[in-house]
Amino acid sequence: MKKIFGLFFVLIFCTSVFAWDDAGHKISAEIAWRNMTPAAREKAIALLLAAPENSGILNLLASDSRSLMTRQEQMFDTTATWADLIRDKNFPVRNKEFHHGSWHYMDTFWRDVNGRVEIVTDLKPTDSNLTDSNLNEQNAVERLFALEKTLRDPMQPNAERAVALAWILHLAGDIHQPLHCSGRVTTLEPA
Repeated sequence: MKKIFGLFFVLIFCTSVFAWDDAGHKISAEIAWRNMTPAAREKAIALLLAAPENSGILNLLASDSRSLMTRQEQMFDTTATWADLIRDKNFPVRNKEFHHGSWHYMDTFWRDVNGRVEIVTDLKPTDSNLTDSNLNEQNAVERLFALEKTLRDPMQPNAERAVALAWILHLAGDIHQPLHCSGRVTTLEPA
């Protein structure tokens, strides 16, 4: 009986690790939504509705019988998962123009040295989409600053600002996921 209980306990916690994909992103967006004024919510939805058609963001607004406000809140929450959806081969609108693998994380490599954390500075993340010249330049933290500038700039087209908002919603969740911001280096896992 103890073995069955132990297995059940392990399986429950293992599935929660995978829950970050949708649940973690939607929860962080929901927290943002609840802290926004009605005017800010209205502006955010209007901006998301100005997204380019080929981005797939417009498809996130459901067209069912629920109230418009409920459907807009769901759109906002689901938009936080958009950056993962567009890299999924099964997503109906998959445009490589919007997918950027290195934007999802910022690795800080570290190792344990006599029980203390030591930052490893001679390693860089690898991403097949990046060239050596910009390998470590585009990451979650750097992109949040750049995307915020785009979002705040009224001279930028609303379509670009909408994509920036979608990415910000996503990256706000990514940087709170521990596996998106650090990488332990060991002799068995050299990075």
